[in-house]
Amino acid sequence: MKKLLTSVAIHRTLDFKQKKIEGAQSALNSIDVDMVHIVENPDERVLGEYDTRRGTFLYEVSGRKGWVYTTGYTETDKMYPGIDTPKPLGLIKYYGKRDIEELALQVFALTKMDWNTIRPMVREPVTIKYAKRIADLIKVGLRTDFTVKDVRYYF
Repeated sequence: MKKLLTSVAIHRTLDFKQKKIEGAQSALNSIDVDMVHIVENPDERVLGEYDTRRGTFLYEVSGRKGWVYTTGYTETDKMYPGIDTPKPLGLIKYYGKRDIEELALQVFALTKMDWNTIRPMVREPVTIKYAKRIADLIKVGLRTDFTVKDVRYYF
């Protein structure tokens, strides 16, 4: 038996303009849609004696804004394996039925879905990371005038 899609979450690194919201609503009119602006470098951070724990989530009482730490201190490593202080991803909910906590959990889970790396922690969710890669490819286009450099240049 086929199951139909019931919900979609749209992630952007830019804020949502009203026309974008209306367009998504129109195109996906029979599906629950959530629209989340992911702020890559928010001004807010948690600073304390120790690095912030990976998975920490903070939110405003309004329920529209939140911050999730997709990198940070882990019990397994007993430390933060990165350089500098862990930075959260900012989340701003523009539209949808799901609460900011559920959306943050989805974003956090999507950071673990990058199977194209051996790094234990990836900061961005795959929805953003690979959208950026596709945009980079589109900018460059399919060039045929490039030359392949000797592999020794890369070591």
